[in-house]
Amino acid sequence: MRPSLHLSGLAFFASVWAACAATSPAETPRIPAALKTPEVADEAFVSDDDLLIKDGFTLKGGVRLSPAEVRADVSILVYALQNAFVGKGIVPDASYLETLSRLKGVVEAAGAGDSSESLCGRLAGALSAIGEVPHLAVSLEGYRCLPPGVVAEETAPSVGRNIMEEPSDPRPPGRTDVSTRPAGLFWTPSVDIPWKIEWRDVGGARVPVLGIREFHPFAHPAWRGLWDRMGALLRESPAVILDLRGNEGGDYEPGCHLARFFWGQEYPTPATHRTALDTAAACALAYNAKKIRLLASELNGLPEPAYLQEDMRKDMEGFLAAKSSATQAVESFEFSRPTIERRKLFRRPIYVLADERCASACELALLCLREHPRVRILGRSTQGSYRFGNVGVLVLPNSQIVVQVPRRFLFIKGREPRDAAGLEPDLLVPVETDAIEAALDALGREL
Repeated sequence: MRPSLHLSGLAFFASVWAACAATSPAETPRIPAALKTPEVADEAFVSDDDLLIKDGFTLKGGVRLSPAEVRADVSILVYALQNAFVGKGIVPDASYLETLSRLKGVVEAAGAGDSSESLCGRLAGALSAIGEVPHLAVSLEGYRCLPPGVVAEETAPSVGRNIMEEPSDPRPPGRTDVSTRPAGLFWTPSVDIPWKIEWRDVGGARVPVLGIREFHPFAHPAWRGLWDRMGALLRESPAVILDLRGNEGGDYEPGCHLARFFWGQEYPTPATHRTALDTAAACALAYNAKKIRLLASELNGLPEPAYLQEDMRKDMEGFLAAKSSATQAVESFEFSRPTIERRKLFRRPIYVLADERCASACELALLCLREHPRVRILGRSTQGSYRFGNVGVLVLPNSQIVVQVPRRFLFIKGREPRDAAGLEPDLLVPVETDAIEAALDALGREL
């Protein structure tokens, strides 16, 4: 059975499906000198064109592979890592080289009768040497593969569940060889409306609790109802509790748009600048992500997003421009620090609840909020998967394994580039204590 697909956005202050720019060679900086890497397989014979998804792709597993087919798939993967993975110059050189060594071992160990499922697990094991880059992942039929010998266990909520959340295990029955968290490109919305407002009594005052379980695409009509209510909600409320526990991400844009209601203006974030690759290889993978998005819309019975064809056109223009250029494109953007007018701020308490399952776009929402003078984040440290983003997609042609390859990296004030830790809360809530009760207690002393 084909998977039900939904593509998650993994970006920051750029379109979630950020198109590659057809930049002028004269304006394009070069990538720093490449790390000397050993030959793994036949990547020297792979071209940028080989990365583009071919018509007829199925994304279905259960394929038996010959050693030659394994070698061909690994060759394409290595080429993509060398030319489209922004982390090549950020993760430790030793980790990157260890990954290439493990991929070489995958090729050498290939035998008759290998399956796409077994190859997916071995590739997951090889990529795990790179370290904490959650968005660099392999999946098959919509489920993230795990290294051999690793058994997935569902992460239990440590400080209570989101007010919208119901206990569930999204894996197929009996499967422990795949992650409890579906691959980012393949999760489907668990609810039609991703937000809910409840009211709690705090010392006689009614305080809204806004729960957001996941971030649907910004263009999703479900957000309109929330945006229409936010103005009145903030005018009438003595405080706000925002519940992001268990939110594993999606599109970054709704979270950062929500933050603007509290700021009332353009706002600063801890991000200093971002860097992204617009090489031909990276543009090919960006194009692939939109092509799979088309399949996702078809399988889910959804209308094709209006912006998708235009973004694909831009990606293809960027791909062709990069192919014809003698330089490799690196986009670099420095974030501004606007002057804040305090009169425009929401000046009452804002308590944000987060936990270890808050990831990707959820963490970016915290970044958009955390410098607000009335924001306090309560809970536990987040997952730490917000630094890498703008995920491109590689489909290995023989095995139909999907590889997510991030092409953007976010630099955070006060953090080393290789620091993969999550975001720390302002108030650490003890395990097995419901964070919403901790927030209500704190508000009771403040109001």
